[in-house]
Amino acid sequence: MTNRIATAKAFCLFLLAVFAWLCAASFVCAQDSNALIQAARNGDADAQFELASRYAKGQGLPLDMEQSIFWLEKSAAQDHVLAQMGLALAYSSGTGAPKSMEKALVWWERAADQGQYSAMYNAALMHRQGIGTTKNPQKAVKWLEKAAGLGLGAAQNMLGDMYYQGQGVRQSTKKAVKWYEKAAEQKVGPAFASLGAVYLQGDNPDYKQALEWYRKGADMGDAECQKNLGLAYTGRWGVHENLTQAVIWLGKAAKQGHTSAQVLLAKIYFENDMIDLAEEWAREAAKAGDPKGLYLWARVLIIREDHDRAEQVMRQSAALGYAPAKAWLERIE
Repeated sequence: MTNRIATAKAFCLFLLAVFAWLCAASFVCAQDSNALIQAARNGDADAQFELASRYAKGQGLPLDMEQSIFWLEKSAAQDHVLAQMGLALAYSSGTGAPKSMEKALVWWERAADQGQYSAMYNAALMHRQGIGTTKNPQKAVKWLEKAAGLGLGAAQNMLGDMYYQGQGVRQSTKKAVKWYEKAAEQKVGPAFASLGAVYLQGDNPDYKQALEWYRKGADMGDAECQKNLGLAYTGRWGVHENLTQAVIWLGKAAKQGHTSAQVLLAKIYFENDMIDLAEEWAREAAKAGDPKGLYLWARVLIIREDHDRAEQVMRQSAALGYAPAKAWLERIE
């Protein structure tokens, strides 16, 4: 539900996790390379997968991604699930084969059909976002329900998002909470942030419940929860203002690259005349192209009397649609 990280980044991280798992899952085979090649040529799917793995790693054979893909395809065609996932990963990343998200989706779904829940999750993500295919939230829900039912926390969390947003299913906050809570039981950080956000919604928000979930997630290291806990300590949601605690929690999120936390931290430092620290975090947010971060950095530059640079940065903020930056420029023109 929360926009914690870009979908592309999440997808890449998940692919890296799958890649590490595939490497770990490669068969420990006592056969020498010649015997392995012969077995692969005779149609042994396990040998074909192991041979592909050795070519990919340069283990006992020359590093040769073309040969690795060749044998992965042979093995995957025989429904070897690890080969199918390896092939999907190769097409997703463009490693050893031309990048093709369409082909990647085919192989993720082939592996998913065999019950591989991480493949189900990837297929769902691609259908939801329209990666390699047109957006199809109904297909995404189909794979998420299977993976979530098998206990994959990331799928449970995304299924919660689908129910909360009414994507591919009839909107149901009750079902969303159910899946978020299942994901939270497995320590999936975004689920804590989503639960906190759910309890803040509506005409009668439950601040106590929301803050409880944010604190649990923050203690686990989830940046979104840390940001929201820090925000609460600025005097939100029934919490007494405590800027020391606000700075602590916003700082934890900011150090993880959470742009909104960086902006909030810069604002607190700026308003309390701690200009060096304000500039540090405003510049970090500005690096991510955040208009508020750019605006705050420009304000710091004005204090430092670097007016040319301040105007340049302020124009960047205004170009991104930030109203205070536009107003500032109007005053000087």
